[in-house]
Amino acid sequence: MDVDIENTRLGVPGPVNVHPRVLRALAKPVYYHRTPEFRKIYGEVLEMYNEIIGGKNALTTAFMGTGTAAMEAAVAYMVDENTTVISLVNGKFSHRLMEIAKRHSKNVIVKEYERGKAVKPEDVEELISDNPGAVVTLTHNETSTAVLNPLPEIIKVVHKYDGYVIADGITSVGGDYVFFDKREIDVLISGSQKCLGMPPGLSFVSLSERARERVNEIYRERGKPYYVDLVKHIKKAQQNDTPYTASVSLIYAAHEALKMILEEGLEARVMRHRKVGETFRRAFPKLGLKLFAEKGYYSNTVTAALPPEGISAEDIRKRVLEKGIIIAGGQERLKGKIIRVSHMNLTNVREVIMILGALDLSLKELGHKHDPGKRMESVYEVRL
Repeated sequence: MDVDIENTRLGVPGPVNVHPRVLRALAKPVYYHRTPEFRKIYGEVLEMYNEIIGGKNALTTAFMGTGTAAMEAAVAYMVDENTTVISLVNGKFSHRLMEIAKRHSKNVIVKEYERGKAVKPEDVEELISDNPGAVVTLTHNETSTAVLNPLPEIIKVVHKYDGYVIADGITSVGGDYVFFDKREIDVLISGSQKCLGMPPGLSFVSLSERARERVNEIYRERGKPYYVDLVKHIKKAQQNDTPYTASVSLIYAAHEALKMILEEGLEARVMRHRKVGETFRRAFPKLGLKLFAEKGYYSNTVTAALPPEGISAEDIRKRVLEKGIIIAGGQERLKGKIIRVSHMNLTNVREVIMILGALDLSLKELGHKHDPGKRMESVYEVRL
C-alpha cells in the first residue's frame, strides 16, 4: 500500500505533530531580527521558556540549531582538555554527549549501562568520590530506550563532591517536570521538536550562575567553537538578542508553542503526558508487547517494547505505517529489536486510540494471536 507522507501521523519521539496555531505562526511574514519588535518576541520566548523549566534564576539562550548544537555548546564551554568528565551512558543520546566530551577532554570516564537500564546514583557516587569537581553528563529522559533517569538524586550526589551536571532534557522539557532552580541543575539542554511542540531547528541551553562562572573561565581558552559560542549567546540573550542571524520563523513558532504550554498549565500538561504513558504501558502487554525499560524508571514521553516472539519489530512498523502512522524502531545496537511510540506534545485520547488500534490490527495481520477481549480492552481502556 502506498503511504501518503503528507497525511501521515507522527508517533515517533521527534519530530512531533505540530499544532495548527504553531504552523500559522511559522507562516507569518519574516521580519528583520535586529529590531525592537523582534527582540520583544525573542525576550518573551526566553521568559516563557524559563517559566516552563522552573528557572526563574536560569540564564537561558536559544541556538539556531537542533539539540546536538546545544549539546556541543554546553560541553565545549564547561569542559577543557584537562577536565575530568564522567559520562553516564545508557542509550544513544547519552552516548552522543560522551562522544562530544571526548572531543574536548582527554580524561573522560565512561559508565555504561545495559540498554533499558537506568543510571544509578550509587554508581555516580562511586565514580565522583574519586574525582571531586568532575563534570557529569547524562540524559534525563533517554528516548532511545524509554528510560527516565533519576536526575534529582544524581544531582545531589554530584554536588556533594563539588561537581557539575550537564543534563540533556531534550525529551523531558515541556513533557515532564524539570525544576531547574529547585533541583539546582547546572546546565540544561533542550530541543524544539519534542515535548515543546515546534518544528526542528531550535535548541536551548540554560545555565545556573555557578555554571556561568565556570563557562566564563573555560571561555578564555583557545580552540572553542565559534558558532555555538555560549558566552556570546548568553550575553546577547540578556539583551533579548542573538549574536548571529536568528531563525525568525522558528522564533515565531516558539512564541506560539510556549504560549500554548502555559495556557494548558505545566502541571496539567505533565499529568497528561504521564497518563498517556501509563495507558500505553498498560495496553502493550495485553497486545503481546513486552515493555523494554527497567521497571520503576519508565519514561513519561515515550514507550519502548519488544515484539512478540516470531514477529519482527520492523514488520510491525511497516504494517503500522500502511495505516498512516509512523512509529520508531530501535537505534544503534537496538536497531530492529524494539519499537518505540512517542506520547509527546499533542498526544491525547485520539492518538492513543489511533496508535493502539493500528498496533492491534498490525499484530493480528502478522499472525499474533492474543485474547480478543483483552485486545479490545487495550484499545478502549483509555483513562485520560
